[in-house]
Amino acid sequence: MDLKEIAFMLLAHHSRDDLSHTIRISIKSHEFYLCARCTAIYSSLVVSALIFAFLIDLSPLQTWIRVVLALTAGTPVILSWGKQTLTGRQNSNRTRILTGIGGGIGLAMLFYLPTPLRELLIFGIFGIVFLILYFGKIRKYKKNYRKVLDEELNLPQTNNFVAF
Repeated sequence: MDLKEIAFMLLAHHSRDDLSHTIRISIKSHEFYLCARCTAIYSSLVVSALIFAFLIDLSPLQTWIRVVLALTAGTPVILSWGKQTLTGRQNSNRTRILTGIGGGIGLAMLFYLPTPLRELLIFGIFGIVFLILYFGKIRKYKKNYRKVLDEELNLPQTNNFVAF
């Protein structure tokens, strides 16, 4: 794999068949593909963190209100991405971007929570993301890999599949 392919996978992290999930940016004669959802999450995270640091002070709000606001803003991105990952039903880039913006804002709000609660919520959210990945993509990739191995070794197809 050459450097160009590595850069493509890091920025787009979709196969070339799924370029509809990306935003294409052309700079001179070079084209870059960025994941639409991640671009929205990271850009809104940076902008929101700066706004919360310098313009909007969240500290007067009670902690539980900040948690509810953060989860309300961030939950749609997890639901949208989870639905797409687990069911295969596609979302539009507009949906990916809008929910990604909410996810970035919600994540930025979590950074301004008291320490033990902040870590608990952030690790909990990443735990949910891992479960969605595991039950959506990783199991599918493992099944496909197992099927290819069985075909190469001429083994009978089985449904007995051990997860790690």
